[in-house]
Amino acid sequence: YIEPESGNCYPILSGVAVFLSNSLSKNFLSKYEIKLNEAKARYPKLNLNQGEVEDWSFSYEWESHTQDEMDTTWGWTTEKRFNDSLVETEMGVTEIENKWILDAGCGNGQLTDSFARHRMTAIGIDYSSSVYTAEQKRKSSNLCFVRGDLQNLPFKKDAFDIVVSNGVIHHTPNTENTFYEIAKSVKELGRYYIWLYSRKGTFLWQIKRYFFDLLRILVCRLPAFLQVKAVELTVFLLFPFVKGIDKPSFKVAIFDSITPRWRHYHTPEEVAYWYHKAGFSTIRLTHWHNKYGFGVNAVKTKQTHLAGE
Repeated sequence: YIEPESGNCYPILSGVAVFLSNSLSKNFLSKYEIKLNEAKARYPKLNLNQGEVEDWSFSYEWESHTQDEMDTTWGWTTEKRFNDSLVETEMGVTEIENKWILDAGCGNGQLTDSFARHRMTAIGIDYSSSVYTAEQKRKSSNLCFVRGDLQNLPFKKDAFDIVVSNGVIHHTPNTENTFYEIAKSVKELGRYYIWLYSRKGTFLWQIKRYFFDLLRILVCRLPAFLQVKAVELTVFLLFPFVKGIDKPSFKVAIFDSITPRWRHYHTPEEVAYWYHKAGFSTIRLTHWHNKYGFGVNAVKTKQTHLAGE
């Protein structure tokens, strides 16, 4: 795909459009050299800078999820996640039909697929390579997966009736900035739901969180294969003391805890200000509000021009 004005060129790999600036690999440029040379004649500004998408710890997390053939995510079935999403966004099954929905940080794509199966036009976007596996399993024609950066979405403003982002944007360099970027894609009177890690909690809970954050600061700087080994070692040491979760699910949880480069914590009060600044109604804390984090839903009531637009 070529943007006529900028000349930026993005590949489509395994059926997935990759909207990342460094996604033109040496192999891709070599394979399509003739076609790209022809394109240069039509687009003088054509940008063919070679690059490789950096390793992303969540790619390995979702790869582990696939290898273990897990039919649940964080212990929940896809059906439960879909039904809970309706509760979180305060929408009924009939209300969502024929709506456009963005799953911002779709991970394994199972939830995105469930939206499509309920007569929605669903788009799942993720930075990780999990979108390729999700595309391989895709059966709905009204479902599309995209590899891209939530900090720089490849979509038009006001494109979606509903946007959901479950436990994702707090893993970007700046949660607030990413929130605003995604908010632009929500239509007026559209709904925007996010779930974030909570800064609050008991003293013992915060001690536990600090321990894993310290471990994460060390592990996230390791090469990818050593990160995987660190996760396996942590699972081996801690799983005997864990109750109420199976080993594959615990492994995914450890990936989520000790490998991300960024992991921010927030409060409902500060998030309420973000929604207000972006032109949304008063937020509603949802039932996914516990010691781990909190869910927030709101409706976009007006168009707002944020700083930097």
